[in-house]
Amino acid sequence: SFIGLAMNKLADDQFSENTGWKPLFFKATVPFRQRSPYLDVSYFLLFSGLETYVRRTLGDLDSPDVARLISKRLSQLGFDIHTYRPNDLKRSADTYARLRNALFHNSSLETTRRTKHGTVVNYKLLDYYANFQILVSLVVVRALGFDHPRLHWDSWITMQQ
Repeated sequence: SFIGLAMNKLADDQFSENTGWKPLFFKATVPFRQRSPYLDVSYFLLFSGLETYVRRTLGDLDSPDVARLISKRLSQLGFDIHTYRPNDLKRSADTYARLRNALFHNSSLETTRRTKHGTVVNYKLLDYYANFQILVSLVVVRALGFDHPRLHWDSWITMQQ
């Protein structure tokens, strides 16, 4: 039923225009199709697809705070994600946005953040990539309206099916 639903939505240009689902779908599948995937390219495609989807569905193409937009939209879809959660950085959309910015602007797979207490937190893309890839895949499924009782929607954190 998921494949049928996905094929119908891929053929629905109005749905894609309104939601950005088609770019999300194709950008989410490229990392799986690459013979020798490049981490930076794969991450950028995943983030770009997610950002397109989030911005179109929220009707906000201009806000510079993409972490807030991601957490807002994904929370609406039922994901336990926050804009910034210092005690659980994998659930912080800010983590993924910071890594995208470091990658895009500095060609770096790492970045840092100074907390309000002055502590420096290090972020390494390799520590978060698998979680993010699973999250984006789940968003592709959830954005279609697909649900199944055996789907574990928090598997992007638990790494368990």
